[in-house]
Amino acid sequence: MRGIGVTRTGVERFYMAGTAFDFSSADFRQPFLFHISMESTQSYGWAVYPVTAGTSTIVNYAAVSDVDDQGRMFIAGGVSNGADNWSVVKKLDRTSYFFGSARATLDPDLIPNGYDAATAISFTDATRTRLVVAGESQRNANGATDCTVSFYQIGIDAEDLVLDGAFANGAGYVSTHFTPGVLDSVQCTAVATDGQGRIYLAGSIGFREPHRVYYDTDAVVARLTPAGLLDATFGPNGQGTS
Repeated sequence: MRGIGVTRTGVERFYMAGTAFDFSSADFRQPFLFHISMESTQSYGWAVYPVTAGTSTIVNYAAVSDVDDQGRMFIAGGVSNGADNWSVVKKLDRTSYFFGSARATLDPDLIPNGYDAATAISFTDATRTRLVVAGESQRNANGATDCTVSFYQIGIDAEDLVLDGAFANGAGYVSTHFTPGVLDSVQCTAVATDGQGRIYLAGSIGFREPHRVYYDTDAVVARLTPAGLLDATFGPNGQGTS
């Protein structure tokens, strides 16, 4: 079991999301959500189910948004059908986690059947009717990845999730190559927007070996324009590393 996303609701309550592994079933993976209350010694975990029907399995659940005034949140990650991978955003209800009807997927497929997954998620403003999601998308056979950014509109009562066609000339998402190096890969693990609609990304960048193993990595922060382009007024080429 691996916890890789956390958010706070109230003063002393936290939610942690991640991936649970069942190695007795061909490395079958499912998401989990865990509620931790600092008000008592008790914590609460939920048994959860795959977000897609059929043979699809959960490969990674990476992030969870803040909780809104109705106790709802959204979780982002990736799923696979054994041949292809795509990113997914799923609504969680306070009383029926992982059973809500709202779900949206994105499969940029920069290469056929390439690896795609969402790795960070955030509300864009106080109204909480729009989500920004960052992820990674495989761009070549060596496993190198680019960062993807997408926006989703949340429908009435959060029952619908749709790509925001007002972003990226109707596509709803962009794919960004951070460096000119052919072998460089980027993984974005945090995303946020400001009042001017600019997009901020943080994560790691480096060279990638086969099977998704990183080495020689640096921390990276980047800013994109509201149109999804690297902002030339922010550091060298819209990004900075350390």
